[in-house]
Amino acid sequence: HDYKAVVTEPTCTEDGYTTYTCSRCGDNYTDDITEKLGHDKPVTGVEENRVDATCTTAGSSDEVFYCTRCGIELERSTYPIPALGHDYVAGTPVPPTCTEDGYTTYTCSRCGDSYKVDGAAALGHDMVAGTPVPPTCTEAGYTDYTCSRCGLVMSGDFVPALGHDWDEGVETAPTCEGKGGTVFTCKRCGETKLENEIPELGHDWDEGKVTKEATVDAEGEKTFTCKRDPSHTKIEVIPKLEPVTPPDDGGKTDDGGKTDNGGKTTPTPTPTPNKGGAKQTGDNITTLVFIAMISLVSGAAVVVARKKLFDK
Repeated sequence: HDYKAVVTEPTCTEDGYTTYTCSRCGDNYTDDITEKLGHDKPVTGVEENRVDATCTTAGSSDEVFYCTRCGIELERSTYPIPALGHDYVAGTPVPPTCTEDGYTTYTCSRCGDSYKVDGAAALGHDMVAGTPVPPTCTEAGYTDYTCSRCGLVMSGDFVPALGHDWDEGVETAPTCEGKGGTVFTCKRCGETKLENEIPELGHDWDEGKVTKEATVDAEGEKTFTCKRDPSHTKIEVIPKLEPVTPPDDGGKTDDGGKTDNGGKTTPTPTPTPNKGGAKQTGDNITTLVFIAMISLVSGAAVVVARKKLFDK
């Protein structure tokens, strides 16, 4: 045989040995056994699963030992970590007020928990009297007191209302719009009251006067004045006038021409200006008469229309 050797080193848990194998036929055998090494525990373990302690709760951690050769866990121990407790730090003292005690707040630097320690007692109010307010006929009198420290205002020293001090009264006649009776006046405050009441008289209007004539284009106005008090007036509206149509003359004219039996109209000659500046006669006079008659007819129609309007 031609044996070749292969060495297997020992481990923590297994022996070492040498294997001899024939290079030609494969025959083999084991020899040269070396004892197993066993585990190698370190002096200091590794910390695992740490839970930190708080001010009020304990923590814990595991110390684990691993073999330095194979890495297998050899030992594990759990150790508690005591609660830390609070680390209180004093804050700025709060001075007392009129109604609240003073105090100092202590706050934990780790978790923020806090508590208060009472300081000086409440001071109470320092009330200072103001100017007294005298009573009136209807309101009670009083004095305001103000705290010099906090500004609180409280009223005290009340004096009952005086009530009205009425005079003997004055008889007052009624007017168009105001009641009459006996008027009493308070000697202190000037307030008045009415007794033995007499109703107002109401207005006594006159017949009225047209203060603005109505026209075809605009309404007119008629003003009435109270006979008892001329300062009281009222205005009524006068409707617009109806347009007046001149009466039909049956086809006849005064001077513009005459109608013959045949129904023909003789035209009136047109006046010719007098170049010499002399007065014109004849047809000019006839024209002036015609214009004057038309004006009289129109004026009479307007007067009749206005009379009918006012009669309504």
